[in-house]
Amino acid sequence: MLLRYSYSFYFSSFKINLRLDLIRDNTFQMMKNLLDLWILKKKSGIVIFSKVNNPITDDDCLGGIISALSYFVKGELGETLTNFRTDSFQYNILIKNKIMFVGRFPRLIEEWYILQELNDIAEKFFARYPKHIFDNWDYDVSKFIGFNEVLAEP
Repeated sequence: MLLRYSYSFYFSSFKINLRLDLIRDNTFQMMKNLLDLWILKKKSGIVIFSKVNNPITDDDCLGGIISALSYFVKGELGETLTNFRTDSFQYNILIKNKIMFVGRFPRLIEEWYILQELNDIAEKFFARYPKHIFDNWDYDVSKFIGFNEVLAEP
């Protein structure tokens, strides 16, 4: 599916037109919009899987920050943290079965599209790793390394 966005910017006496074409495919390799992916336990913040193109921080540090921020928002505001933004990117969070799926996307991508992408990833994850696996999980994250192959499947 091709999504096309057009934006116009006006600076003094000239106009800049920007056209952004986004291609959606069902594989992680072909998803041009998802930049990075972290899958973590909601309560502990332990990152059980990550696919990061350009690492800027330790995955465990990022997982802890997101988990702490999520608990702060829930405790102080009574709401669920679903996303946060920087100047260039947006981080969206989907929570299913006490697992957080965190994706980093360009800021211009629509939220409905992002949630669809994260939901597709969550479905693939739970198809490979049913939620009962976490009942007696020994915190060995190497068990989830095979998820790279699942993301690459068409």
